[in-house]
Amino acid sequence: MQREHVSAWSAVVLSCAVTLVSGRAEADGLLDRYIVSSDTGIEQTPVRIPEGVAFDPVRGDFYATGVFGGRITRIDGATGEEETFFQDSPLTAFIGIKIAPLRRVAWVCTLDQSAGLEEPVSNVYAIGLRGSGQGELLRSFELPTPFFCNDLALDLAGDAYVTNSVGSAIMKIDARGLWDMSVEAEVFVDSPLLAPPVPYAGGLALGMNGIAVTPDNQFVIVARNSPTQLFRISRREPSRIEAIITEGDGLAQVPNPAGGAPLQLGIDGIVFVQGKLYTVLGSAMQQLDFLRFSRFGRATVSTRVDVPFGITTATNAYGRLYVVDSEIHAAVPGAGLPIELPHSIVYVDAAEF
Repeated sequence: MQREHVSAWSAVVLSCAVTLVSGRAEADGLLDRYIVSSDTGIEQTPVRIPEGVAFDPVRGDFYATGVFGGRITRIDGATGEEETFFQDSPLTAFIGIKIAPLRRVAWVCTLDQSAGLEEPVSNVYAIGLRGSGQGELLRSFELPTPFFCNDLALDLAGDAYVTNSVGSAIMKIDARGLWDMSVEAEVFVDSPLLAPPVPYAGGLALGMNGIAVTPDNQFVIVARNSPTQLFRISRREPSRIEAIITEGDGLAQVPNPAGGAPLQLGIDGIVFVQGKLYTVLGSAMQQLDFLRFSRFGRATVSTRVDVPFGITTATNAYGRLYVVDSEIHAAVPGAGLPIELPHSIVYVDAAEF
């Protein structure tokens, strides 16, 4: 039986296994807010900036990355208790993170800050989740240079799709690479549609950011930051790249509190929750409700602005939508904005869009 033909059955098996292993009803025990440590443990290093968030449905835990300090933490979903899950060099920036629940692996985007930002150097870490202690680095996958690994997504087989905010290619890492050292990251698709608007020169990374695999496992959805656009890419035929057509609210356009033209914001993280796609815009969120006949090609957009300022990434926790309030926009050099502590992971009621 070919791999593509088992995707629907894999989804059923995954759902059943996660429910059985978790040992509790889907949303039972989850809190509406989790405090995330801002401390790097290093006097010379700024606050941690937990830019990425992921949820493990088997244990019911959240994971938060750190742009500074080289630390990933695990937060107990029932108690909110936080512990260090993985510690690396303080000059390792951890950004996007996703959990492969049945393989018991956390896939994490890294950026080597010691290499500077003129030619960014990134890897993808595969960190084992087995046991209750700190994670074990199973393997580090090299990515081509320059590469700013911003986010990643997993398909039902556990393969990872990795965005590059300074380039035009999405990389793919086959899950076989967890035990077969001959497997390396390879190009999934390379297209000028996905590239940043101007050549990268050590400044803002304006290309691809958020990425997700559709619930039916057939498409990869990727967000280009500027000019803002969502694309769907066929997993079987990656050369098929189509812009998602939207109606309703303008995609990534947010009402201006000062009046006048709407604010045009770049999309950061994206996530599917109960069949709808949610995008994170820093000071707002948008819900994309896809028209059934369109196969994720057309969607109605609804905007919500009553969310914490500084949110960057979202995750699906037992069908509930959570975002991480990282304040990363305040940390951008020259922004002149205060970093409001504490950082947190916050529940957002999807019914209010």
